[in-house]
Amino acid sequence: MATPRVRKLEEAQAISHPVRIRMGRKRESRRTAPLLDITTVCTARCIYCFHQYKKLAPKKHMERCVFQGIVDILRREGFRFIHLYMSGEPIYHPEFYDFLEIITQAGIAVDIASKLPAPLDFEKLKFVLEKSPVRVSWLLTVDGATQDVLSKVAAGLRVNTVVANLEGLRRLYELPFGMGVRASTVVNAFNVKSLSSIRILMRRVGIPWEPKCMGSMSGNLATSEDIEHLGSIAAGGKFKPSRFKVVDGCIVPNNKKCQMLKPAISVDGNVSICCHDTLFQVNAGNVLEAGSLRNILNSEKYKRLRKAGTNRTLPICNNCS
Repeated sequence: MATPRVRKLEEAQAISHPVRIRMGRKRESRRTAPLLDITTVCTARCIYCFHQYKKLAPKKHMERCVFQGIVDILRREGFRFIHLYMSGEPIYHPEFYDFLEIITQAGIAVDIASKLPAPLDFEKLKFVLEKSPVRVSWLLTVDGATQDVLSKVAAGLRVNTVVANLEGLRRLYELPFGMGVRASTVVNAFNVKSLSSIRILMRRVGIPWEPKCMGSMSGNLATSEDIEHLGSIAAGGKFKPSRFKVVDGCIVPNNKKCQMLKPAISVDGNVSICCHDTLFQVNAGNVLEAGSLRNILNSEKYKRLRKAGTNRTLPICNNCS
């Protein structure tokens, strides 16, 4: 039975894209689909991201031979979906459109998470989508005001660039390529005052949008009560914890167990249990050296690490919200 969140998404997408709506089994596969980090380069400093650890990681892009090898393994082992995002901004990779063509031609559907900080090449994107036999989806984060966790300095994303990309994706979204576009805003104490203007913008652009809190991957949407709590914080008021708590101005669920674990693959092919492990301190193996991702996921080492991560007992869980 579809949850309220799924029904809401289906209704929003069906308004403008009634033919390509495919939920159910596909959605179940996305929950366990691996994340592929094709670049560690990112200019945003979002309050909910572990970017303070990114500063310690070398800035590099995944090499083409590494990407092709990982895609070949995923195709051979029957993976149908993959998420192109983790510690970096995917569209910053110089071969982003070539990589997108490689993975779609392999029959692997892809979700691309992005803040759209740089202009997209819509001619190249259209060329890839016209030939793609599988669905390509964009999961956009429109924050309005992104903040540095350490210095609380605005990241300064180019608003005009973001809006132009949104409008361009919307035009492609209306074409029969099987591409989906939806957006969200991770609500925090810094952008709560911008939600009304973001809502107006997204209505004008015509892309489905919803506010979320951290932990939304496990179904926690930001309710009006949650937003009111953050509005109180922004105005210097007090926050009464209930379902959520506030960490550095970011609203997060009071979960005793982690529900956001997914296998993540680094630019070098290393495998971790969590997308927040941007330095890959928890290394369960290398997919290229092992020649298999499923063997790593079924190994005792990975299962032990995943259990520890679920119980939040790993060192990387100490500073995680």
